[in-house]
Amino acid sequence: MRALFDALPGAVPGRHPVQIVSQLDESQLEGLLSDASLVARVSREDSDLSALLASGPGEPDIAYFSPEFGISDLVPQYSGGLGVLAGDHLKAASDLGVALCGVGLFYRGGFFRQALANGAQAERYETYEPADLGCVDTGVAVTVPMGDREVVARVWRLAVGRVSLVLLDTDVEINAEADRHITDRLYSGDRRHRLEQELVLGVGGARAVRELGWTPSVHHLNEGHAGFLSFELVDREVQAGRTLDQAVAAIRPGLVFTTHTPVDAGIDRFELDLVSTYLAPWADRWGIDVDQLVELGHAPDDDPPVFNMAALGLRVAGRANGVSKLHGEVSREL
Repeated sequence: MRALFDALPGAVPGRHPVQIVSQLDESQLEGLLSDASLVARVSREDSDLSALLASGPGEPDIAYFSPEFGISDLVPQYSGGLGVLAGDHLKAASDLGVALCGVGLFYRGGFFRQALANGAQAERYETYEPADLGCVDTGVAVTVPMGDREVVARVWRLAVGRVSLVLLDTDVEINAEADRHITDRLYSGDRRHRLEQELVLGVGGARAVRELGWTPSVHHLNEGHAGFLSFELVDREVQAGRTLDQAVAAIRPGLVFTTHTPVDAGIDRFELDLVSTYLAPWADRWGIDVDQLVELGHAPDDDPPVFNMAALGLRVAGRANGVSKLHGEVSREL
């Protein structure tokens, strides 16, 4: 199919087919429509794709959360191995008919393009519109508690074969200017920016899945970045009358945590003064002290004490794994 689009007038390598087609003028479209061979080929491709999508696995039973997804170089929402593996998970799920959906963020600035200038790395960002990358507006928006305020995130859907990738985007008019930039770029900004992105991914992602009418029995954390989804799941149990400990025990069987980081420095940690502000609304809602929530992210070897996202993932998940046997050994040592 990609070769078909690359042959269209004005096709530029690295550009999404949606962009190519949307920029064709009327005379170019008429020329394509007069090409019987091309029309027949497009018709066959469309029929094959429609048949494939119609055989989808249905409502997702697994929600797979990741900060990046490497679907294609035409959809620049990833930086490296974590995203490539996440993208391959979705493609494999589509091929195998696994009832899975992906949950991530939509970065309008993507990840930087790298170049060399005077012997040093130069970074260049481009701006992307969701519709230009094949995303469809679901009409769903969710709110995410962000300390003393709430942030709204629009929910986009991207079809990856027979499965859906749900992407949250805070660049909506109702948000304050600073909040519109929460999901601006992948892995950029300061610690506060990273923390706010992870709250949108975890809490907002879990709420988006529910608002779409899906009730997955398993939530899978691809690294600790989406660990705050556990707060949203715990909240549902607390509102049903359980204590914090009972709520954590109730959600644990349905949580899986995969760690990718083979070095200690790669684990997300947030200073307690910073993270406590964002944990406060949950503590107030549950009638507990913030220190009880801080304990969920406590790792004994962290000095000074911080909120450790890997510790949170390991503590709340019923199952944890690595990406290889050797990596499992390294992770256990960490």
